[in-house]
Amino acid sequence: MSQKYIKHKNNNMKSTAFGKYFAYAVYNKKSVGTDELADLIEKMTTVNHADVVAVLNGLGTVMSHYLKAGEKVHLKDIGTFKVGFSSIGVNNAEDVTANNIFNPRVLFHPETVHIPNSEPKKVVTEGNGEKIVRGYSVVKKMIEGIVFEETHDNAMNVEPKPEP
Repeated sequence: MSQKYIKHKNNNMKSTAFGKYFAYAVYNKKSVGTDELADLIEKMTTVNHADVVAVLNGLGTVMSHYLKAGEKVHLKDIGTFKVGFSSIGVNNAEDVTANNIFNPRVLFHPETVHIPNSEPKKVVTEGNGEKIVRGYSVVKKMIEGIVFEETHDNAMNVEPKPEP
C-alpha cells in the first residue's frame, strides 16, 4: 500500500514557482468509514465488530464533551486534539471578550517520533571536549515508513487541483 500522487504544473503566473512541477497527493473519492475500521480492528483484536463500532461511535461524543470543557484529548499513537479559534484584535485588554472570538475549530497535532537522518558526527565544543551530534527528523507516527507512488490510474477519481 502506498500514498499515490500525480505530477502537477504550477500555472499561476504570480507565483515564484510558476512553471515548476510538484507532486500532488490524490485519494480515492470514497473514505474509509467506521465499518471498515471496525472490520480491521476486529481482526487485530479480541473485540467483536459490534463492540468496536459502539466504541468508535461513542468516541466522537466523548471527545466533544472534553473539547467543550476546554480540555485537550490525546489518543495514544494517534495524536492530540484541542479547540482553536480566531479573534478580533482590539486596542485595549479590557475590550477583549468572548464576543471577539469567531471561527472555532478542532486542531490536531499528530503524535511524532524522532528518527536519525544522518550519521553521528563528532563536534568539538569549547570547554566540553567532544560531543556526538546526530540530526533527527520528526515523523508523524501513523505514517512512519510511508511509501509514495506515482499514479495514472483513473480509478483514483482524481480531481484537478484548483489554482491558487
